[in-house]
Amino acid sequence: MKKFIGIVMTGCCVASLAQAAEAPNTSLFFTPDNVQKVEALLLQKPIEKNANADVHLGAVFYYGPAEWVVWLQGERWTPDTRHDDIRIIDVAPELVHVQITSASGGPLRDVSLKPHQTYQLSTGRIVEGDLTMAPSDSR
Repeated sequence: MKKFIGIVMTGCCVASLAQAAEAPNTSLFFTPDNVQKVEALLLQKPIEKNANADVHLGAVFYYGPAEWVVWLQGERWTPDTRHDDIRIIDVAPELVHVQITSASGGPLRDVSLKPHQTYQLSTGRIVEGDLTMAPSDSR
């Protein structure tokens, strides 16, 4: 009996492997049409992200007017940090005032953010949370 069960199990494994080799796009959750759509989306060129699309303030470590560290755009910023598209104007214990510049270097928007807020340049709104992370980011 044990020999028979072993033969049946081996046959089932071989049959399922052969079936998997024939139909690599099968899924328990999606129809074959859905699988094709997902694969087509994965092959598309990724959308290039505008550096000024969203500005996210993660945290503020305030020790004094000239001694602070903020996490802006997922990076550590200090009073000595310089970037072309964002400039920190002022830092307070619970608030950071930033100036977002245009591609030509001129001032575009002045925004004050609290920790865990995101400024959406496209809408001009400040929203709670980090909306700058794409689903594929692994931060």
